[in-house]
Amino acid sequence: MKALILIVISLISQIGVSQSTTEMIEIKFVGEYITGRAPCEWLPNGSRRWAKTTGFVIDKIVEGNLAINYVEIAYDAAEDKKIALQGQQKYLVTLELTKNRAVELGLNETRTVMTYKNPIKNEEILKIEEK
Repeated sequence: MKALILIVISLISQIGVSQSTTEMIEIKFVGEYITGRAPCEWLPNGSRRWAKTTGFVIDKIVEGNLAINYVEIAYDAAEDKKIALQGQQKYLVTLELTKNRAVELGLNETRTVMTYKNPIKNEEILKIEEK
């Protein structure tokens, strides 16, 4: 009987933990779309490359806790959302992330610098609307 109670309690606690890790947060901001080149990377064969960066310089936070001033998005996010993003155009962007992902990206820390190596993924972008 005691073993059964322990099993039930552990299952309930695991359900509570899994729900807290999948808690979603929504972030909305107005930002200017920009593209550019990342710093030069030397490859093992001696050649070099410059990755393309795409993201938004944040003008105004509409909703959510966002302390950074630039958000890097996945390179093909515009194609995925079927919108032709134009450089230096302002957009209303809506993101939906898990709390763990937001902490991983450091979105609420002013010293965070987002790069193309760990951008906002396509599935984390709910909407991009022209402003």
